[in-house]
Amino acid sequence: MPCGECTITLQEVAVQLGLPVDREPLTRSLRYNWKVICHDFLGVVPPEKKGQWLSLLWLAEQFQELPLDADIVTVQRYAPAYIMQLIGGFLFADKSNMLVHYMFLQFIFDFDQTGTYAWDAVTLAWLYGELCHARMHSL
Repeated sequence: MPCGECTITLQEVAVQLGLPVDREPLTRSLRYNWKVICHDFLGVVPPEKKGQWLSLLWLAEQFQELPLDADIVTVQRYAPAYIMQLIGGFLFADKSNMLVHYMFLQFIFDFDQTGTYAWDAVTLAWLYGELCHARMHSL
């Protein structure tokens, strides 16, 4: 940021989003077959792959409303799909607000582990990255 401008801090992200600051970092390899991971976690494979991005529109079409007679496997697939839509639409939105990165799927599959990650730090880092992209496009 140019001198004299203010920026968002980690504390502000933690306060505004209610996320804990002192958790484990989100680190894993990005060298996966994302279609296989998508099939394993969600039970469906996207028709086309946009790099390492999953279409939010496709997710919304596949997981519209949980059936009343849903079995446990269906619930276990709908929950991550819904969380991926929230992540892609709010926390880690890209400039089109139409895609979510596949990498987040691996962090939300195990709900016991999901709460142990420093989501606030990742959110802030993502925001800084998007601010950088927006600034570079405006020059």
